[in-house]
Amino acid sequence: MQKFFSEEGKEMKKPMRKSLVVVLALIMVFAMSASAFADTTSWTSFQGNDQNNGVISGNFSTAPTWEAVELLDATKTTGWSGVDCQPLMTTEGDKTYAYVVTDSNEGAKAFKVDCDTKTVVPGWQGGVPLTNIPTAQLGTGTIVNDTWYLPVSYDYQILPNAYMSYEGGWAIEKQNLTYRYDETDYTGLHFNTDNEAAGSAMMISNPQSIPINVDVEDIWADFSIQFGATPGAQMTDMNAQMYIKAQGQSSWIPLGGLSTSDIRIGEVEEFSVNCTRQLQLAGMGGDRLYQLKLEVSFNGTTANEVIVKKAEVYKNNMFVKKIENISTATAPSAVTMIDYHTYSGTIDGGRGGQLNTPMVYINGNLFFGNWIRGDANGNNYAKYFKLNVNSNQLSTLDTGHTDDGFYLAGAAVRKAGTKTYIVFGSDNSHLYMFNASTNALVSEVSSGIVGQIRSSVSYADGGFFFTSKPGYIYRCSFNGTKLVRNWETSLNGACNATPTVYGGMAYVSLGQFGDTTGKFAGCNIDTGEMEFGDYTPGGPVQSSMLIYKDSENDLYTYYTVNRADGKGYCKQFGQEHPIAEEIGEAGYTLQGFAAANGYLVYGNDGVADADYKYTVSVYVAQ
Repeated sequence: MQKFFSEEGKEMKKPMRKSLVVVLALIMVFAMSASAFADTTSWTSFQGNDQNNGVISGNFSTAPTWEAVELLDATKTTGWSGVDCQPLMTTEGDKTYAYVVTDSNEGAKAFKVDCDTKTVVPGWQGGVPLTNIPTAQLGTGTIVNDTWYLPVSYDYQILPNAYMSYEGGWAIEKQNLTYRYDETDYTGLHFNTDNEAAGSAMMISNPQSIPINVDVEDIWADFSIQFGATPGAQMTDMNAQMYIKAQGQSSWIPLGGLSTSDIRIGEVEEFSVNCTRQLQLAGMGGDRLYQLKLEVSFNGTTANEVIVKKAEVYKNNMFVKKIENISTATAPSAVTMIDYHTYSGTIDGGRGGQLNTPMVYINGNLFFGNWIRGDANGNNYAKYFKLNVNSNQLSTLDTGHTDDGFYLAGAAVRKAGTKTYIVFGSDNSHLYMFNASTNALVSEVSSGIVGQIRSSVSYADGGFFFTSKPGYIYRCSFNGTKLVRNWETSLNGACNATPTVYGGMAYVSLGQFGDTTGKFAGCNIDTGEMEFGDYTPGGPVQSSMLIYKDSENDLYTYYTVNRADGKGYCKQFGQEHPIAEEIGEAGYTLQGFAAANGYLVYGNDGVADADYKYTVSVYVAQ
């Protein structure tokens, strides 16, 4: 089941060849060789270290056995429950532990799992509550000095009957149409015409029951609609427009919509918008109850159908939490570091959205970004944040743009002499480099980058490697004064996976939600030339890969698949499709494996029984 929270569908590593700058050659060689492989005695950040290059070494099985460790039982979950972000792992004495976050209808929860005994650690049973609001959590936190830092986001649906699954919650006016709610398969509100005349309808929601305050809360609205029951439907001049207003107001505020050029007959189309600033500009401050209006129209030459799948309003908030003394705490609890709705400092407009990026820790500070749906003018005002873990002081890295968006786009760290740089990509096709100490923008590059950067950046062999959603892989480098793009290569498939660099090759997985197959690709890191291609068993791969060379010098990858029957897999490169070792139970899996001390760990969406009750587990393999 696809989560409404995730746009991506759940909606998502190196020998040194040459220095970046000649005078820093020895320094850079030492720095890169020291971090050539992820520290596989621990896995305290996304992809194993602050360079996001998931190459693992040590003794890992390529045909592992696995066990499921139940986190949430089926009586406490819905289809929206599961594990959405990569686990973290630590070694404490002679024990290896996995730290896992679940979302659920009871809110986000944090767990500590003993990888040896395959059990939840005492004191952590039932999970440490992070929120009490139904959540969907995608951002991977980090563990530093026995403290677990966690990004937490929630979207709270507040419109009555948003999915049009039963009669009620909406006032409907129509012309030349009849309508019915599908209360059997719950496909939505169906409008039908039996003649050749034009059809139109207007739907107005009842006010929501929970007030919204746009001064401190981020508000989104969206709808999904299908014109024509089949792709061959004879329809013209299709139009769907959305409006919002506060209860008691006479004027509707237009939010935008879909016109004929945006609509594919017989396919579901979605329109989403951030309406916070429009409501603010309209003077809608304070606690208000809102209504949504949806208008649809079309012309037809035969009998036709329009299906309104959903029309919804969300309120949103973001937190940064921490759990201290994780190695010894017997009754752990989460402490709020930042509540974005109540934070008193200036954060330049970035109070809403989702904290989707992995966190990076540098010298007492956490770096991470948010993602916000764009407003009617295409601006979303997303920010990359810097949070001091001692003072809880928050600042932003000013890119100079209002069309950023940081979705799964974690940063890589590059050190040169006494300076530390942080590099990350954006939905606006820009790659940014900042001085991590001064927050100053050092350089950016956008020329030649196509589409949204939905991967983290990997730093290896003097290059910054990343992918863009339409299916390109890039290498950039820093020439001492600015970022430069070295090459780009088309991957022939959608991608939001972070490249993994090993043995002169940059490996990446391909796939998007809804695909039936996925692929692996490998590019020469110097030239960008595609030298390797392989099909992935299981389906579309949106996770980043782990790369492992065994004692026989054979190269393997560990990855997960994001579809209903997806699992974790271990595959030897070059083997015929569909040979791969399966790990875990079937379920949507956006993020990939963590690895430490011979253990491999991942989680997925809840696994449903015959009554569609969902058990949420994490899978420990060795």
